[in-house]
Amino acid sequence: MTQDLSYHLHHIDAAVRLLGGFEGCRVLEIGGRLPREVGLGTYKAAEWLCVDFPGYWHEAYGASGHPEVAYDGPVESAVSGLAWSSWAGSVLDLPQRFDGYFDFAFSTCAFEHIADVKGALSAIHRGLKDGGRFFLSAMAIWPSSFGHHLPPVFHDGIELSYANPPFPVWSHLLQDREGMAALLEQTYPREVAERILHFVYDSPHINRQFVEDYAEALENAGFSESRLGHVEGEEPSADILSRLVERWGPRRYSDLGVVMLGHK
Repeated sequence: MTQDLSYHLHHIDAAVRLLGGFEGCRVLEIGGRLPREVGLGTYKAAEWLCVDFPGYWHEAYGASGHPEVAYDGPVESAVSGLAWSSWAGSVLDLPQRFDGYFDFAFSTCAFEHIADVKGALSAIHRGLKDGGRFFLSAMAIWPSSFGHHLPPVFHDGIELSYANPPFPVWSHLLQDREGMAALLEQTYPREVAERILHFVYDSPHINRQFVEDYAEALENAGFSESRLGHVEGEEPSADILSRLVERWGPRRYSDLGVVMLGHK
């Protein structure tokens, strides 16, 4: 599977623009593995440690679709001093030997896949030096029009996914699992419907957090300075918005994503 780096680089350029560059820094990347030539070459970091969760890739794409980049081992065995390294696991398991170690924590389009956002922010706070910077994004988040983030599911040679969803926008919020099952089974075989339902409602690799949940987690993470930015997405129609508010309350439903940034 060929990795498209364009959206990663868009976010990393924003991080540099807002918070300063990576040159000479120890960088912690969460939920991704930007290539060595990008982290050390383009951005001139001194050290770049990646923590990625292979469980999502295997669940969504199967072993054959997993990016062909070998991990150096589980994150519990991560070691310092390597110029570029990639470790499998959760940032929550970052070893204590990395406390106060990093100058910059960076994550793009990954926090929507982290179940424990509060725990992840706490781990990042622990891993940063005093004055260390962070730039973290989540996209597409649960309340957005395609926040179900459906990975590819195939039916009759057609790929159903967040880019070609098998149900109308915001249906993942307007329907419960039972209602969505009834909707899907009008068109798709039960096994296809069940795979879609698993990813939308059961998978542990989508956190189903609202904008307000990210804001609360960031506010309570203990950083000396932080702010939450909003990435605009599709606006719900008046009818859909009314139904969303009736079920979930007056929340932000038009944000495609959020960006969390600041300093320890």
